[in-house]
Amino acid sequence: MNSPGIHAVLVEDYPVITKILKVIENRVKRKNIFISGAAENYEPFGKEKAEKLIFKLSYKLAEKNYKIISGYGLGIGSLVINGALDFKLNSAYRNLDDLLILRPFPQINPTAEKNTKYREEMISQAGIALFFFGNKKNDVSDTIVDSKGMIEEFDLCVKNNVIPIPIGITGFVSKKLWEKVNKDFSQYYPENSDFIDTLKEINNADVSSDDLISNILKAISLLQKV
Repeated sequence: MNSPGIHAVLVEDYPVITKILKVIENRVKRKNIFISGAAENYEPFGKEKAEKLIFKLSYKLAEKNYKIISGYGLGIGSLVINGALDFKLNSAYRNLDDLLILRPFPQINPTAEKNTKYREEMISQAGIALFFFGNKKNDVSDTIVDSKGMIEEFDLCVKNNVIPIPIGITGFVSKKLWEKVNKDFSQYYPENSDFIDTLKEINNADVSSDDLISNILKAISLLQKV
């Protein structure tokens, strides 16, 4: 007797079952999108254009039934929340918890060790990660410096089999991460020529913001199938 949606799989040994379950887990997690970003400075985009980009992308991710994970990064987190919330207000039947996982960093007695543990717990819930900008103001020199937290988040994504998508055209850490993955796609991504072509297009500085969003959504969609 056939049961709709249920398929029997013949396995030769129990370890195969573990591998199958891991593949299923990874597929499920790819519906969860971690947005890593920090921006004291929005160049080369400019503040208004950058804010519209993050807001609209977050809206579109929610609209397409992805769950967004955010650590409320400087200059990015509030835009992510507002984008998802705006979709929620236009879709009253949805629960905000279905759209958004918020994990603001602890403000009381923060330590590097605590922050790393917090990042890993947050990232472990995701299957795909997007990286935007990546800078902050140095408290001592008052200059703009790279966000080391974003670099750590990238490393934790790789460690936890979360697929990283650096939006290199936003500059700073994101640009450096793009240059890193661009040297060896096979180390970070499944073998899929359509996805790699889309990833390259995402990092084409000549595309409009709308085309950039479309390409990001396309890349995420392709990863649901590989």
